[in-house]
Amino acid sequence: MAYMVVLQQTKSTLHLKRSPGVRSWSVLVGIGSVGLAAGYYSTDTWGWKLFYILGCLFVAIQNMEDWEEVIFDKNKGTAILKNFNLYTKILTLWSMSNDQVVAQLQHIKGVKVEEERVRYLGTGHLVILRFATGFSHPLTQSAVLGGRRYSVLGEGVCAGGMRKRDTLS
Repeated sequence: MAYMVVLQQTKSTLHLKRSPGVRSWSVLVGIGSVGLAAGYYSTDTWGWKLFYILGCLFVAIQNMEDWEEVIFDKNKGTAILKNFNLYTKILTLWSMSNDQVVAQLQHIKGVKVEEERVRYLGTGHLVILRFATGFSHPLTQSAVLGGRRYSVLGEGVCAGGMRKRDTLS
């Protein structure tokens, strides 16, 4: 599974995007199937059957990963980090805009890859932006399992205007 997909890469723009992975969609289908099976094979009334199906779909949608997008624009001098999830969109009836962080590129002082322990699954990795104020913000909200090859993305972000000295390889 890729950390983030490069949608556009020019001298002035780096546009990255991440969608829920196969595991996330599999959990949605699996939990949804349990709800459908419970509703279909149950001898309860239609109200309870509907409750089983909607309850399982509700839990399945809660477990979906976020859609995330990052745009580094040298011309505007900004870095925009957006994310949204299906659960929030449904609960707010699509009225809520995407959660986003907008930062000036001049305030980003470095990029690094951090390891995060994931229970029962091993070690995950996050690409972290470090700001001049000492604040750190991840490119994505969830760690990706696998090797440290994600530092290549960090180096690509550094080539887009940030300093390379804080990137781990």
